Amino acid sequence: MRYKQLIEQAAILQPRVIIEIGTWNGERAVQLLRAAPRASYIGFDLFDTADEDSDKREFNVKSHYTMRAVYQHILQAHPRCHIKLIKGDTNVTFTHYNIISGKGSADLIFIDGGHSVKTIAKDWENTLSAIRPGGIIILDDYYEAMSPETLEKIGCNKLVQSLGPPLEVNILPLADLVKGGGFVKMVKVKVPNDYRTN
Repeated sequence: MRYKQLIEQAAILQPRVIIEIGTWNGERAVQLLRAAPRASYIGFDLFDTADEDSDKREFNVKSHYTMRAVYQHILQAHPRCHIKLIKGDTNVTFTHYNIISGKGSADLIFIDGGHSVKTIAKDWENTLSAIRPGGIIILDDYYEAMSPETLEKIGCNKLVQSLGPPLEVNILPLADLVKGGGFVKMVKVKVPNDYRTN
């Protein structure tokens, strides 16, 4: 349910460059590019370098795909789009991306990679350098009806609670059930047109 809101935002914004942290099997990329067909897509993921340790550290329960298979899946759906996939830990790869690409390279960024509080905070820090003024950052993994102990470890709740003006922060309404109890939502962060990063 909640992913419909992400696709709607892409359709409204019509971004020139989309960044997704957590490409997984590439299906979300296919949907985003269908909504914004003139966009370039840059996807970050561990892909098949993920292992049991990274799954445990990042509270991941999904299977893994090779970068090649994901690239072929996206390309088959959108053969005319510019697609770039970057494999590895975003603590390293996104920092390098920002150095090479410069600040303000993307209009829409979707953060849905590692689920740990620490990784989400680092991904957020990196995306603030990568987002263009007037752009949108959407975070997945905002949890409701879950214990404070759980929220100390996973999700973007702590990060979202620290955000405020000049950023425009909205918890999007659609929610999905979490296995074991609780709900998960997305958060939209609009960056003002005059926003400048350090």
